[in-house]
Amino acid sequence: MSNWRSLLLGALVSGVCIWLLLRTVDLAKVGDALGQADARWLGFSLLTIAGSIVLRCWRWQLLFLPDNHVRLWSTISATMIGYMLNTVLPGRVGELARAALVSQTDGVSTARTFGTILVEKIIDVLTLLVLLGVLMFFLPLPPQATAAGASAAVVFGALAVVFFALSNFRAPVVAWVARYLDNAPVIGRLRPSSLVDMVLSAADSLRQPRLLALHLVLAPLMWLLALLTTYAIIRAFSLDVPWTAAGLVLALTNLGMTVPSAPGYVGVYHSIAVFALSPFGVDSSTALAVAVTLHALAFGSFLVGGAAILMLGLARQDYSMADLWRWRTHPADLTPGPTPSGNGSATVHSAAG
Repeated sequence: MSNWRSLLLGALVSGVCIWLLLRTVDLAKVGDALGQADARWLGFSLLTIAGSIVLRCWRWQLLFLPDNHVRLWSTISATMIGYMLNTVLPGRVGELARAALVSQTDGVSTARTFGTILVEKIIDVLTLLVLLGVLMFFLPLPPQATAAGASAAVVFGALAVVFFALSNFRAPVVAWVARYLDNAPVIGRLRPSSLVDMVLSAADSLRQPRLLALHLVLAPLMWLLALLTTYAIIRAFSLDVPWTAAGLVLALTNLGMTVPSAPGYVGVYHSIAVFALSPFGVDSSTALAVAVTLHALAFGSFLVGGAAILMLGLARQDYSMADLWRWRTHPADLTPGPTPSGNGSATVHSAAG
């Protein structure tokens, strides 16, 4: 029932956004703009999308260190499949699926994997909030954007502080959970102290000077490629706007993905992109054409790439469909999935790698 309510709420929000868009745009002009888009800029944007995906997956791979060693291909395949599921299914279940997949293919606890995803999301949101803050110095943002950014900064800033504070005091936190929750009647079966320990250990990578330096390089570089993608697509429509337009679209659309919506953020994503381009004098019809192209190329890449990788993995028996939802929470559960010899599947790694 909770999933159905979430789906209905998301569909309602997306439906309202689509209805509002259709009231303000000329669909004939949208079609004309789409037909006149420069294919060279669109081709360049596909290259930057691919580059940002690789950097994102490399950064995720580093978050498993120093205790676990995960292959780069494992993070790429799990990310593409997970984002594909996020595109077609409600509730961001793709995040759970990609945690389960890395657990199956590389023998890492799913709780540990999910902890790295949490750290990844915190870093992404904080980076976007910094970008939004920088934009405030270059252009007067609409009051709605400023208010949304301030609210997001408070919420996610508090989340980041709490998580990293708990990770710095992991031993006493785990000891407290073991004392009061491990022997609880129902929840104790999950061994919550082990789960908490694995999740909080996901921040260990940021305490290693060399790894921290890599994170400080990869995060801005990844979002720089995302900014280039957005700017390239805007340029494909011959819009003479500054780079701040691309920055505002990038920041607001990504932060806006926290809003409940239909699968693929249909309607919500497009409304936010049109809103972000309005301060730069871009008419709503052309802005919607930009939004449709951005959405199609980005989410289309995940949809096509994720589906192809999923089919390849199933054909090679690297995992089964059931493995997309099978969580492995403890070391005793970490056995390789169904893989015949010679198919290139991962083996279970020890803590020492």
